[in-house]
Amino acid sequence: MLDLKGKKKLTQINVRSPEEAAAADLAGIDLIITGTDKFKEIRDAAPNTFLTCGLKYTEHVSKESITKKCFELVELGVDSIHTNSWNINFIKYVSEFNIPLQGHVGFVPMKSTWTGGVKPVGKTSKEAIKIYEEIKEMEKIGCWAVEVECVPADILSEITKETKMLTVSIGSGSKGDVQFLFADDILGYHYDSTKTPRHAKSYRNFDKIYKNIQKERVKALKKFNKDA
Repeated sequence: MLDLKGKKKLTQINVRSPEEAAAADLAGIDLIITGTDKFKEIRDAAPNTFLTCGLKYTEHVSKESITKKCFELVELGVDSIHTNSWNINFIKYVSEFNIPLQGHVGFVPMKSTWTGGVKPVGKTSKEAIKIYEEIKEMEKIGCWAVEVECVPADILSEITKETKMLTVSIGSGSKGDVQFLFADDILGYHYDSTKTPRHAKSYRNFDKIYKNIQKERVKALKKFNKDA
């Protein structure tokens, strides 16, 4: 993947189901990311796609606990671990075991109440410098990629030139090495919200499709009930 930096724009999507993973595999998406809940099924559904797994920070109270979970995922076929909002010391510790890591800087959803809500990060020189320093530290540790969330496009453009890692843009413009979105936003299927985020784009309306499927399901069951 690193050999493609500056040569090819890559794509990464977050998937929640084996069906989404299989579709990504068939569609030629370069990278997919998911959580631990359905990891084995998703790995089996997309055997040819580079798969990263994000760990729930709240489930691991120690470096040893996180590392143990990482090795379990390696045995199941993970290609990379997403560090989410891990403490930098946790990242350093896990990296010593040569487990590929994808970092995360900029806007961190689980910390949004600490930073004044959902908003771009890096608009001030102080914030931009902090993001740059975090990225260089992750690069020094050995991360292969870093997700850059809701950072001004011009900041990401400059950072991409200054790091050996792949920069993964979500809501940070088109100048990163990788363009990242959630499958449910691309599909127009909203699990946790009622609308697509401003930085995303829906190419289908799965909300409508699934509502129609449910209507047809009810009709079929009513027909069976009547026939009985």
